Amino acid sequence: MARDLCCRGSCRSIGELRKIETEPTSEAGKSNWKNAINVVGVFSVLLKISLIFQTLGTNDVLYWAQFSDFTRNNSIVSIYSDIWYFNHPPLMAVVIWFLGAVSGESLWLFSALLRMMSVIADFGSLWLVWALGSLLLGPIRGVLTAALFALSPVMLLVSGVHGNTDPIFMFLVFLAVYVVVFKRAYFLAGLALGLALNIKIVPLIVLPAFIFCLPSWRARFRFVLGTLWPLAVGYLLPVYLAGPDLIRNIFVYKGTSGFWGIGWFFPAWREALLPILLIAIVSLSWLSSFRPGQPSRSESGSTLVKAVNLTFLIFMVLSPASAAQYLTWLAIPMALSGPVIQVGYSLVAGLYLLSFYAHYLGTGLVPVFFHHLGENTDLAVKYAALQSEFSWTTWDQFLVLEELPLAPVLWGFLMVLMILNCSRIVYDLVFKNPESRTYVMSRLGKFLKPS
Repeated sequence: MARDLCCRGSCRSIGELRKIETEPTSEAGKSNWKNAINVVGVFSVLLKISLIFQTLGTNDVLYWAQFSDFTRNNSIVSIYSDIWYFNHPPLMAVVIWFLGAVSGESLWLFSALLRMMSVIADFGSLWLVWALGSLLLGPIRGVLTAALFALSPVMLLVSGVHGNTDPIFMFLVFLAVYVVVFKRAYFLAGLALGLALNIKIVPLIVLPAFIFCLPSWRARFRFVLGTLWPLAVGYLLPVYLAGPDLIRNIFVYKGTSGFWGIGWFFPAWREALLPILLIAIVSLSWLSSFRPGQPSRSESGSTLVKAVNLTFLIFMVLSPASAAQYLTWLAIPMALSGPVIQVGYSLVAGLYLLSFYAHYLGTGLVPVFFHHLGENTDLAVKYAALQSEFSWTTWDQFLVLEELPLAPVLWGFLMVLMILNCSRIVYDLVFKNPESRTYVMSRLGKFLKPS
């Protein structure tokens, strides 16, 4: 008797998944799907490049340019002591040094190169969404999900306009998931996650999902070993040289609070959110790993994908920190939740980002905001001068959005959507299947039973 796989994070029974896995698919059919995805992917790349040519990016570009100037004129390591708000891993100091050396005095070229890294990462993410979406949702819906991801307003705006590295580490996180699910190469998956941790420290939040959902202690050992290699190469020498300054900048950074999420609606809860967030992530990753019997490859893969998706959803609901580019963290998890949820998220989050960027790009507030923080005045002046050359851009036509009470309304919709999706995933992973529910409750009973 086929057991329902929803308890492992899929909406299909084991029998259905095995049927999908064993159904013969012609090479011509596969080639047609790949060609279609390539076409949509290239079109998405061209759209993002057009945005790169029309904008200079947000104030984050000015920060990156300032960091780049510093690394070229000083030590890469001393940036942690001299610029306290440089909260990126050492590898990124090397990357921006290189981008600055290539672009020279051209702020636009620096901004374009910085954003092109995200555009390239998005093209890789497109193929990961197709592969993982086909596993969870079936071949046809997998292709549809990939196409919707490629044309997502969230990815178009953040990668084409913003100027940060979030799409890059998200690609690497789900590359690690893909390698575990389809290749079972746990050491290589660890390398991918370790590299993601050299882009930003945020991927640490998915470590519990990997540790609990991997099938054996040997797999966990290989995965952790693979993760440690890039971390050792990227962090050991800088930590030795920069010491407390590096740890303070990267690991103690709290981000901008009160911008969205529960902390925005309930400010009094902000201080308590971080421990609640960590407990929720670890606890739900642990619950996700409860699988009676010997799970199949499809079951294990579905569980890991859903656990990682759930981690990012919980983080966005409970995180006390916020920034516009964080919305890319949910683009892949929402895509893998199905086309309906994906479209809803893309439209609402995309409208929010459009109003946000229209405000900054249409009013010229980027250099003003940068200058008010007491930063490099020359960079702000250079940005303002270059921005005037982009007078043919149309961002100002969206300023009407800023006059509407959009932020509370849109974030209310997003919070409801995220909480409902979290609940659905938890239900599918843990409680929907009677056999799994009984197994989970018995395990919890043994764990909570006083000794």
